[in-house]
Amino acid sequence: MQCLADGVQRFFVVCSPRFAEEAAACFPEGTDVVISEQHAELLNFLDNDEDTLVLCRAALPMAQAGPGFAYSAPGRELREVWKNKMTNAVSGASLVSGWLPIFGPETIAELEPVLAKMEQES
Repeated sequence: MQCLADGVQRFFVVCSPRFAEEAAACFPEGTDVVISEQHAELLNFLDNDEDTLVLCRAALPMAQAGPGFAYSAPGRELREVWKNKMTNAVSGASLVSGWLPIFGPETIAELEPVLAKMEQES
């Protein structure tokens, strides 16, 4: 998993309990991952000063992807902004490149040739 290779230590996945098992299967065994749709659990997860990467939807790591989709900010800053309202207006946020948003199966189908080529090159 690219995130682990890049040093990401913890994950919070917003997901219905109905799909929690499938979401957990996307992470290697032993990974520190919280899967929940509960706002209180998200706020608890963010109670730290570590930079936190925010992906607003499913995404693939792709070096060629420019900034604009993903961002990072200190956990407590995100916590304060998200405590009363869910907004992406985080003053200390930095745009992060390298993430390509996935909008559905059609996006994956469009990317299939690129992904196949990347796999062959690795």
